[in-house]
Amino acid sequence: MYEFLERFTLKSIILCAINLAIIHLSIPKALAAPIAPEPTGRELSSTEGKSLTVEPWLIAETIPEDLENSPGDTEELSSLNEALKQAESLKDRQWKATFLSNIAVQYARLGQVAKAKEILDQALETALTIYNDLERATVLGDIALKLTDIGESALANEVLSQAREAIDEIKKTQVRASLLRDLSFKYAKIGDSQTEAELLAQIQDLKDSESESVAQWKFKEEPLELGINFGGNVTSERKTVTNFNIGLDIRKQWLKDYFETDFSVGLNIDDSRRENDRRRFSLNIDQLYYQHHFSKRWSYVLGALAQKKDSQRINFRSLVYTGIGLNLWRGEGQRRLTPFFGVGHRYENYDDFKQTRITEFPNATIGFWHQNYLFDDWKLDQFFIYAIPVENSDNSVFNFLTTLRIPIVGRLSLKNTLLLRYFAQPALARENDVNVEFRFSLRYSL
Repeated sequence: MYEFLERFTLKSIILCAINLAIIHLSIPKALAAPIAPEPTGRELSSTEGKSLTVEPWLIAETIPEDLENSPGDTEELSSLNEALKQAESLKDRQWKATFLSNIAVQYARLGQVAKAKEILDQALETALTIYNDLERATVLGDIALKLTDIGESALANEVLSQAREAIDEIKKTQVRASLLRDLSFKYAKIGDSQTEAELLAQIQDLKDSESESVAQWKFKEEPLELGINFGGNVTSERKTVTNFNIGLDIRKQWLKDYFETDFSVGLNIDDSRRENDRRRFSLNIDQLYYQHHFSKRWSYVLGALAQKKDSQRINFRSLVYTGIGLNLWRGEGQRRLTPFFGVGHRYENYDDFKQTRITEFPNATIGFWHQNYLFDDWKLDQFFIYAIPVENSDNSVFNFLTTLRIPIVGRLSLKNTLLLRYFAQPALARENDVNVEFRFSLRYSL
């Protein structure tokens, strides 16, 4: 609302002040009333860098009495021609379009309708080049009314439609509602009651939406989203190795709650291994995440990660965590950035030289969850968590998961997953401290 007051109301106040200024006015004597003091115009920069004095009556929407009562059309037209030259040389596009439209009305009232239409076309062309949506909408609305005054109703409707398009580009709800109300008054003046009613209904919808956003701050409930993922590859040289994986992802957004899980099962077959060890299974719970919002900014977070991998003799390892999330950024649809912090429990069960070793310890956890869209329909999910053991901070781990879904056709999409794991102290000597895993799969949305 402050932007509107600064950029719109302030200029309106300036316009009114110039109109009322009559002390030291300096318009030609032929235009001055016999008993009025000489007025002073407004100085603006021309395109040639010169300082120009723009007469106060050029800003008014009606012709002042002293102009209407001036003797001789020749002198009046001469003054208007001079004012037109000044207006055409202005740099500021908003001022230029405003002055041109007001001058056009005065030409029309002197019977120069063709000239008035020509100047209004020039004003319209200038107004359409105004970059600021608020200023462009305001000037276009004023030009539309002047077009109506000279009988160009069809063009006036078109210009009002362009003003409406400019208003729709404004992001701030209060500013947009205020400009739409002003536009509805203009439609009422030209006799278009149907569009006026549409705008008033749109204003009410904006108010309801704003009230709901402030009062509820809730997400829009989305239908349950299910997807099955298939992936695999075969390599054959001296030996044949087959990798196959199948996964399931589930997502559900409620008004205050969100749930997501993404897990997969893999099978690795290597004909070079012993017969009883050719098949090795793996299980990955890349993400199990629940979030409950109890205010606009804050939420409760609960999640888990888990992995089982026969090829690395990992029987099972997991991280369960809980904490507080901060809604740092939230966009339209499923777009959000939520950092979180809390506590967790880490569990590891693995085979080391035919002995099963189990370790578990509490952790402090920090991380973030990010959802967004690339190119409108490429869905990006990113999840990061860093777990620091309370008793031994040197034995920290982090997981970073990035998933990008690219639509192919219909319900089919290409799912690309990058999983990066870091272990400051790997449980097994043969395990690297950094594990990088790429998975490419075909996803079918149920």
